[in-house]
Amino acid sequence: PDSNQIKVYDAQNGALLQTLPTQGKGGAGGNARGVKQWGGDLVAVVNNGSNTVAVFRRVGNGLRLDDVVTTTSAPVSIDFSDDHMYVAGATSVDSFVLRRNSVGWLDGTTGLVLVNDAPPPAGSTAQVGVIDSRRLLVTLKADPEPGTVDVVTLRDGAVVSQAPSAVSAPPGTLTPFGFSVYPDGTALIT
Repeated sequence: PDSNQIKVYDAQNGALLQTLPTQGKGGAGGNARGVKQWGGDLVAVVNNGSNTVAVFRRVGNGLRLDDVVTTTSAPVSIDFSDDHMYVAGATSVDSFVLRRNSVGWLDGTTGLVLVNDAPPPAGSTAQVGVIDSRRLLVTLKADPEPGTVDVVTLRDGAVVSQAPSAVSAPPGTLTPFGFSVYPDGTALIT
């Protein structure tokens, strides 16, 4: 709760290479993609308790802190696509422009909603992921049961400020959590 850190390991032998502070506090639980890499050069890490995302740049076999960006709500999950970084938070989803392998400015945001049009309670956001150049998904694992999947509109990679389309998980199923998107835009949601 007081400080976050990231540990860098050698994937071949498991040796710890680095332990770095993220310049923030409070990790997230019950989420997916709280740490995400992009293009082999950038790594983004949520600082849930600080409303920030730490962005690291790869240098050789290690990482160096490049920037800390502020989000509109406590960040939970990160994805990259279309020259943007997307951050789903407790109550909103933000888009940030990527410029020359670094994170630039916030260029879009919208609030998340449950099927009943209420904002999600703290701890319900699970994962953000890009479907295609026009949409991204955010899974919300909160009442009303069985949970909600928000479909967020993108324009030129930026999150559009209109409310997302809130889709209920099928009746009789467990709450939506993580997912993977196929090239045709179909999402497989666990």
